[in-house]
Amino acid sequence: MRPPHPAPPLVHARKAGDVTLVTVLTPDLSEAKAKAVGLTLVHLVEAVARPRLHLDLGQVRFLTGTLLGNLVALHKRVRAAGGELALLDVTDPVYEVLEVTRLHQLLDVRRPGTSSPVAS
Repeated sequence: MRPPHPAPPLVHARKAGDVTLVTVLTPDLSEAKAKAVGLTLVHLVEAVARPRLHLDLGQVRFLTGTLLGNLVALHKRVRAAGGELALLDVTDPVYEVLEVTRLHQLLDVRRPGTSSPVAS
């Protein structure tokens, strides 16, 4: 009997100076995956005193309310610690969800090819 293959990683994190760049590696952030990604992000934020977290969503095509809630909670946690959270390379489908929920006005959302927040 073969041992089961481990699940592929959902995110890849690396440090670039004082910024932690986290790339989400799955296009579909269903409920279970969103919870796992949310926990990973919380651990990364808790690991530093003043977190600067850049979350690359360039591969994400679908997300759930769970991840939206995780992003709001993460934003509050990062801000309370004096840090920053930026969502990078946000795809059209994800941006539409952020826009409909008006989270694009709360979060630092950056579309592909931009280095500054999207004007709301």
